Amino acid sequence: MTFKDLHLNRSFVHIKAQANFMGTLLTDIRMRTPFILLAISVITMVAFSSFYVFQNERIRTKIVKLDSQTQEILHRIAIKQQQAEIPKFEASMKAVGAYQPVLSGEACLSQITYCFLHKNKPQIDLMLLKQDVDPAFTVQSFNLKFKSSFDYEIFDMLEYIFSTPGKFGYTRLREFEIEQLFESSPIVKGHIVYDQISLTP
Repeated sequence: MTFKDLHLNRSFVHIKAQANFMGTLLTDIRMRTPFILLAISVITMVAFSSFYVFQNERIRTKIVKLDSQTQEILHRIAIKQQQAEIPKFEASMKAVGAYQPVLSGEACLSQITYCFLHKNKPQIDLMLLKQDVDPAFTVQSFNLKFKSSFDYEIFDMLEYIFSTPGKFGYTRLREFEIEQLFESSPIVKGHIVYDQISLTP
């Protein structure tokens, strides 16, 4: 117990001596000038660091704003270029007969079944799958499910669709499937998916 008290007293005396030494340094005239210079240096460094951080953040904000403005300008330029290409595109689409308003599902089905009026008209179900609209043109996809007594009627229907741009515009085949229901029966079924491209009037 006595040793512990002596140890604590010694530590306290040591701390007190260090505090007195620091107080002597602070009150010493010879050390006053270096302390003042050190304080001025620290204040100057903090001020310059704060100014640098502020300017850096300001420049970063301006860079982000300039980048967004640049992207907007590039987007507008791209739109202008597309609009400038519309007359050429329109002329080329007119050349292939694709300058037609888009067809509804009912109008398309009516035009398809027209070619079967002089035959045994097959059973056809048509559905409009999607519609991709562009400022210059529209792409529609049609899904035709059919059942017919003769397979040649199906191929006549395909030929009618893809060789009549005046009614269907420019078309492209994406999927085609046909199968015979029974080996002993001529009835066939299947489906096709084709795209229709038409200029927006």
